[in-house]
Amino acid sequence: MLTSVPAGEIPGAGALAPPGTGGCNIHSGYNNVTTAAIYYENADTSKPPTTTTDISTSRFVAPFACQNDPLNQTVPFFPIPWTKPDLDLNVIITGDYNETGQFVWWMNNVTFLADFNDPLLLEVKLGQKVFNKFRAMNDWSQFKSVRINITGVGLPAAHPMHVHGHNMQVLSSGIGIWDGTIVNPENPSRRDVHTLAPLGYAVFQWELDK
Repeated sequence: MLTSVPAGEIPGAGALAPPGTGGCNIHSGYNNVTTAAIYYENADTSKPPTTTTDISTSRFVAPFACQNDPLNQTVPFFPIPWTKPDLDLNVIITGDYNETGQFVWWMNNVTFLADFNDPLLLEVKLGQKVFNKFRAMNDWSQFKSVRINITGVGLPAAHPMHVHGHNMQVLSSGIGIWDGTIVNPENPSRRDVHTLAPLGYAVFQWELDK
């Protein structure tokens, strides 16, 4: 299961993206949706936090906001070389407001609709294999590996992408469109979370049977 969540805000970018979907929160030194403060042991909890940041805002304004460390700097200790995948997919991420006025993300023009009275994993366990497209389910049981090229368009928003239950190989990422280059194919970076840069791309691959 591949998921994404909104990141922080871009200063003055209200016309570009809805609140909470821009760059990193750290560009302003605070998170405007924080609901609790974290105190160190023996701290005076009667005083409000006064933490600020000296990080330049210019580093976190789209389209260069909220990127990961360069992939050639994150080399796994235990090498696993890249191999050609059984399944190769391209996913375009966009965003828009639905009929209720809520902002939703779309992956290849489909946004996930959950039914809390009918959990997907329960349906799969019961043998269900065919779902409405808005349940965003795919049967990949005939494949051993998958590569997904995800590209964000339309909104300058960062997306932390996460794969449940797998450490995915991160083959490439950056701003714009993937040119097919794989960074360090002899031992690509492996993570379970990687941020899709605003107006950028990220290419992930993982084994489906592990």
